[in-house]
Amino acid sequence: MKGRINRSRVTYADINRYLMKHFGFAALNSWIADVKEMYGIQTRYRGHKRTRPCPEDKRVPLRKALCALKLLASVRPGHLDR
Repeated sequence: MKGRINRSRVTYADINRYLMKHFGFAALNSWIADVKEMYGIQTRYRGHKRTRPCPEDKRVPLRKALCALKLLASVRPGHLDR
């Protein structure tokens, strides 16, 4: 169906489109991978040391994007700033 995103096929471009639409910025791929690893979502280079880790102020919007795209179940409010 048009407009629906298959959970297993969500790309970094899909995540960036969501971020741009709802938060007004696009994330670096390394930021997305950093936040995905933080929540245990598999990435291509698991455990790879990031040269550009996700800045603290971008983690919450990225987490919200992952939740909205169904890659991550909702996280309790106390865990937003993790």
